[in-house]
Amino acid sequence: MQTGDIQNRQVEPDKLVTPAEAAVALGATVRTLHRWERAERIAAVRLPSGVRGYRQSEIARILDRSEVVQ
Repeated sequence: MQTGDIQNRQVEPDKLVTPAEAAVALGATVRTLHRWERAERIAAVRLPSGVRGYRQSEIARILDRSEVVQ
């Protein structure tokens, strides 16, 4: 995935992106994403390995609604 994909709305709704890719798309840090997850601002998918993933549709939803507050 290229970092501009989500921002340019080339979204595959169920495709998961890494926390680092999601952070770049949202202009945040990975640590901030974890805080937003605890605050229920963003939904993460936990893989069997315990690693987080974020759906592209979830990132696009946040970008569309401008819910991100630094």
